Amino acid sequence: MCEQNNAPDLLSFPFIGLHSQVDEVLAQKCTNTLNPNSGVQYHKVLYAWRIKRGDFRGAASVLHERLQRLQASGMVPKADESETPITQGYLALINVLASVDEKQAWILSEQRKTQEEAAAKRLKTATGKCTLF
Repeated sequence: MCEQNNAPDLLSFPFIGLHSQVDEVLAQKCTNTLNPNSGVQYHKVLYAWRIKRGDFRGAASVLHERLQRLQASGMVPKADESETPITQGYLALINVLASVDEKQAWILSEQRKTQEEAAAKRLKTATGKCTLF
């Protein structure tokens, strides 16, 4: 449905007893998305799915993952740009965490590997040893 731009319809279906499975499928689609700005923006769909179901911390974790991917893609705002996807993402993240009880306004996040670390791991996997230049 998302591929045909029918995400609002997806969000409107009740999916009785299938909420966790739909969430898992959307989360997997997010994980497999290399560039969050191209193609179907599954991060935004999963964010909307979780907000609609009252999972604000889950929605915040999706926003945080998207922000990490945007930053890793090298998207750097120009000096005169005040509204970029990164600044909008941080504002949305702050907003959604403000909707949660103060003691619950936190998320868990894995540290993303730098491109150099990922390349070294691929080299080590391919050759059985690691040589850094």
